[in-house]
Amino acid sequence: MVRRAVAVGVGVLILILLVLGVRGCLNARKERSFENYVSDLSSIAAETQNLSQQFFKRLQEPGGLSALEFEAEVKADRGAMEGLLDRAENLDAPDELSEAQDLVVLSYELRRDALATISELIPIALGDRGAEKAIQGIADEMRTLLASDVLYGKAQEQIEEELTAQEIAYDAESEPISTQFLPSEPNWLDVDEVSGALGGTSSASDEEAAPGLHGLGLVEGGVLLQPAGAALADGVPVTAAADGAELEVQIENQGDNDESDVIVSYELQGGSNGEETIDEIAAGEIATVNLPIEGAESGAAQELTVTVEPVPGEEIEENNTLTTEVTWE
Repeated sequence: MVRRAVAVGVGVLILILLVLGVRGCLNARKERSFENYVSDLSSIAAETQNLSQQFFKRLQEPGGLSALEFEAEVKADRGAMEGLLDRAENLDAPDELSEAQDLVVLSYELRRDALATISELIPIALGDRGAEKAIQGIADEMRTLLASDVLYGKAQEQIEEELTAQEIAYDAESEPISTQFLPSEPNWLDVDEVSGALGGTSSASDEEAAPGLHGLGLVEGGVLLQPAGAALADGVPVTAAADGAELEVQIENQGDNDESDVIVSYELQGGSNGEETIDEIAAGEIATVNLPIEGAESGAAQELTVTVEPVPGEEIEENNTLTTEVTWE
């Protein structure tokens, strides 16, 4: 009986040790999962802060960058944020941090979307037509960045609370997970601040033109008012349907050089306007763009102006603009 009792006691002791060992392994594995998550998130946060400093320093101090150089660098920042979002989405978060992880991903999606929109608006903001609206759009995207910071702050708070609850040591100084993409100063939500910053970038019109003849023009008889297909001529009134009205505009490169980022626009009396950008037109080539018309009022006669913006070095601009009166049916 004594031997049996001893054997049972030893068996119970071994069982207890096994349970404690397994529990210890599980706890250690769980602790490592938290530590690895924090370490990976800290690395992403550090790169995010570097990207923020780089992006906003460029806005404040463009350093005489040309419009094309500035656009290229903003697009590179957009690509970098895409990479950070991808890394955030692939973080291996412990189950206890799933809600916080969702907030982290959402905050980076907002940052990615904001930089994507800003990169698309920059060329317009640096141009002559539509610049005011584009600058307002950039200021609006700054609010998106602010929202991303708020969401990330909530995620950080939840992560730190869970680390405390799990009794996992966390050194915020050696592995900071905090990140604020939108700087507190200056006030980037202010349109004037954005406009002033972009004013330091040299526009395309200030760039030195390549040697040779430069010139664009609206093709005669090549500006059509759809869906009827009425050809527009300068100063010649026309009648057209307001429903589904759209301009089909042919532009000819009449110079010796290929031209890039050519802006074609329309303006309708009453405030409606629109524009499209042609990436490149080779010398002697004719390109076509379509501009849906907004604000056409049935029964009204409105002045319509179609323009292809002059390129650097262009000296003759008489055939860059067409103005006529359209009576809408």
